[in-house]
Amino acid sequence: MSKSAYLSLKPATRQFVDNYIDPTSETYNNGMRSMLAARQNQIQPDSAAVEASKLLRTDKVRNAIEEILALNGAAENVRLQILAGVSLGNYQKETVTEYMDPDGNVQSQIRVKTSPSAADIVRANNLIWKATGKYDVNRAAANALSARTKQLMRKFDPAKQRKARHGPS
Repeated sequence: MSKSAYLSLKPATRQFVDNYIDPTSETYNNGMRSMLAARQNQIQPDSAAVEASKLLRTDKVRNAIEEILALNGAAENVRLQILAGVSLGNYQKETVTEYMDPDGNVQSQIRVKTSPSAADIVRANNLIWKATGKYDVNRAAANALSARTKQLMRKFDPAKQRKARHGPS
């Protein structure tokens, strides 16, 4: 029997993984914050971000995360739910940039939300169909084009632009 990928990690790395994948944690899915919490803020934020990025690319940490998600029965279902959100254009990625003072205290934050691009939508559809065995390249391209066209039509609808300039009629 092979050793658990999670148990083979060093204690600090296990703590990082715990922080990173716990949806109830304030550090959920945020490498820098997960690393700061694992190291009990004994590391600079810039260094934490770099170290977290490096760790998340290692096979050991990836395998440990997959192992935990699989044990919780969440691995495939979570991925398919996220992909479904992307394919429908509903999923928004939020990027948070924090500006720190010399003491390491957060001075300000900038939050930017971005919607999936047409290419992201096509990739999400392709991955869903591959995972479910219903892969069709033409269907993926047609759905992405249709979703993007509708999105652009809503954005540039002359009636909405008139209302925005002149107020409701």
